[in-house]
Amino acid sequence: MSAWRRFIGGVAILSICVPLCTIAQEIEKDPMKIVKNGFMSFVATYDNRDYTMLTWRAAANLPHNFQYGGFINLFTSVDAAQNSDLGIYYTEQNIHWAFPHNIPLGLNAQYVSVTGPSNDLIRFALTWEPSKTPGIKPAFDWLNLWVRINFYALEIYFAGPQPWDIQMEYLYRWEILPKAFRKRVVLSGFADQNISVGSYSGARPPLRQNASGDNIWVTEHLLSIRLVGGLCLAGRLRHEEFLPKETGVGVGLQYVLKF
Repeated sequence: MSAWRRFIGGVAILSICVPLCTIAQEIEKDPMKIVKNGFMSFVATYDNRDYTMLTWRAAANLPHNFQYGGFINLFTSVDAAQNSDLGIYYTEQNIHWAFPHNIPLGLNAQYVSVTGPSNDLIRFALTWEPSKTPGIKPAFDWLNLWVRINFYALEIYFAGPQPWDIQMEYLYRWEILPKAFRKRVVLSGFADQNISVGSYSGARPPLRQNASGDNIWVTEHLLSIRLVGGLCLAGRLRHEEFLPKETGVGVGLQYVLKF
């Protein structure tokens, strides 16, 4: 199994890194042309678990079918006595490459970092975009719905070997009735299904210490209602099976900057 995992990892790394070399050459020629378009957003919410979360998120379209996407979450502990102390962070940073010729498949490399020791890891995924798949694309276009599914077949913990964990990640963005609401209402989010294929001979890794079972979910659904300019009213529903209180509903504000 270890040889098979090394082979998958090698193929994934080469598939991402070789085209990145071409982008690096273009940056050297003209750094101002590296980003075609994208956005940044800032979200601050407080939910019913006495849980404050600040989120910075960004995405950018790059040359040669590459995309950057990432976020940083800063938050308190659940039931924190003083919510002004944002002492915990979680970040995911992604480089995605879409297959050429409108093929709805791609590859994704993801770096994950979390507060605490021995939590950092790298994942590699094969991705599929149903909303760009011939035959069903018109239905997604009619709904103004974008969907992508990432199958992370390989996880590498920086702290050393762990049992073989895989993740199914479901991403979506739904622009709700854009004509009626004048493109002011958007529902977006994700669902991460974390699956342990191997067994843990010792202590569970830090990311899984508070969870039970080998099929663990983390989901988020963010409803954004644009008020004026880039300022939005935000409602956030999160379900996190890593936490003692799994589900929370929060409200707050969001600011979106497009470029």
